[in-house]
Amino acid sequence: MRKKLYVNGISITMLTPITKFMAHLPLALHGGRPGSALVICFGMGTTYRSLLSWGVNTTAVELVPGVIKVFGYFHGDAASVMKDTNGHVVIDDGRRFLLRGKKKYDVITVDPPPPVEAAGSSLLYSEEFYALVNEHLNPGGMFQQWVP
Repeated sequence: MRKKLYVNGISITMLTPITKFMAHLPLALHGGRPGSALVICFGMGTTYRSLLSWGVNTTAVELVPGVIKVFGYFHGDAASVMKDTNGHVVIDDGRRFLLRGKKKYDVITVDPPPPVEAAGSSLLYSEEFYALVNEHLNPGGMFQQWVP
């Protein structure tokens, strides 16, 4: 529980079970059988890993390629998780990913890195971003966002 993720010298997150709930709660509360999920901001990969544990087709979008490379530091089963055919990891800006695509999801989770006021993160707390997320949710879809 003392493992932390740093990007450019800034502590982004630490290993914690809270990010499991970012997957399990919306999946459990979803009115139907969720079949697709999107994770914006991969972080330690805990949310991505938890969504896949439900057998849900899951796409994760991460801006920093090095973040994906340290997935195994946080989770011993990272290699097998990355081989899961239901999972897809994309290196891209999460907002741009949504702007360019038409796909809809049953669950979308976002866990922006601190600080909230940083240029990249602040866009993920905007009314425009929430409207964009809404366009990519299936009817009855669930949106889960970490708010510090």
